[in-house]
Amino acid sequence: FWFRVLSKTGMPVRQGPSRRATCIQSDKGDAFRFECGEILRVSEILSFAGPSLPLASKTEEVQVPSLEIFAKLYRNTKTNNVASHAIGFSELIQHGEWVQVYGSKNTYLEECREKPSIERNVEGWMYEVICHAGAKIRRGPSQDAEQTSHVLKLNEIVLINERVIECTDKGVVWLRLKDGRGWIPNVEEEHNKRLLMRLHVGDQRNSNNNAQSVANKSAGFLSRIF
Repeated sequence: FWFRVLSKTGMPVRQGPSRRATCIQSDKGDAFRFECGEILRVSEILSFAGPSLPLASKTEEVQVPSLEIFAKLYRNTKTNNVASHAIGFSELIQHGEWVQVYGSKNTYLEECREKPSIERNVEGWMYEVICHAGAKIRRGPSQDAEQTSHVLKLNEIVLINERVIECTDKGVVWLRLKDGRGWIPNVEEEHNKRLLMRLHVGDQRNSNNNAQSVANKSAGFLSRIF
């Protein structure tokens, strides 16, 4: 299954299918999370009755069990390739990374109707900003994602390590900055202006000092878990 994050503030990844489960963190204490618009692949979906919610009736207020849905992140391991069989609850929830899909009448993730197009490059593709107004950076690959305080300037050269064609934005390709600052669309949605242009091998601009500086700054960047 493929899901897209709807929550504008992103969703944390937990060690179990519960809001009380511990959030997964790096050695530096940074939370492992998916930002608004990010695509994730899941292998299992778990639904159960959550905390009761008040429901007002004509005579009195009653407590009605709410629905909680969690998704287990897919990992390309031998356990995901075994033949189909009945899975016990304890086996399902162990050694997993979970993200909430639905709860408290809120939908945090939506299932993609089609398999998304995702490309990744560890070393990164080189892009140059070609829009005079620059390019705003968002926390996730969506126009609904929060904007960061960073703005790329005209002629600035950056490294991109992931490209995503969003399910809902026809023709829009979202680019993840390798230095971890966030995401940028390749075109401006409102005026359909092109924001960035890819620099190919052999392009004279690839060998300038600006490009070399970008490569050096990103050399020590630790990619997040996929």
